Amino acid sequence: MRAFRCGLHILFCSIVPVMLTGCGDGSTTPSSPFGADCTQTTVLQGSGSLPAYTADVESITTTKKGRLDVTFDWTSPSSTMLVAVAQDPCSFDQFQAGTCTVLLNSSSPPKPLKGSVQDAAAGNYVVFLGNANSVAESVSVQVVSTSGNCTAAAPVTAPAAQSMPVGIQSRHGLIRGN
Repeated sequence: MRAFRCGLHILFCSIVPVMLTGCGDGSTTPSSPFGADCTQTTVLQGSGSLPAYTADVESITTTKKGRLDVTFDWTSPSSTMLVAVAQDPCSFDQFQAGTCTVLLNSSSPPKPLKGSVQDAAAGNYVVFLGNANSVAESVSVQVVSTSGNCTAAAPVTAPAAQSMPVGIQSRHGLIRGN
């Protein structure tokens, strides 16, 4: 009985530090017992008003290979909203024509839209945030670049040929950083 308790104690002491290891918010880089450290960097965060039938185009840059986690939220649950991530260069017209390398393309529901681009190379990307409604929406967006040994997010898959409705017009820089 004593040997059994001792074995459980050793097992417990080896598992607890693993369970307490987390990714943090980009300001810290905790060590991971499984390999490379987990690093998260917010590359886009902001909020603003997205006019009716408008797509905001935001450029982002990552410095490490990893995963891009995107969260896009808005006010009305009944609104149809869209989010896409493409490799730069990709103008709104190129995106509409289907000539960009689109890595993530999703529309609501659900609210909020969440998706990930797995194995994104370090480099430049374009984030498209679309409002396909007849009224303006208050929106918020966050894109986090994750590298190292972090908990994987569930990828969202959508056809790359999908585009934003033709009635949507492009505007740059509508989202203000927090």
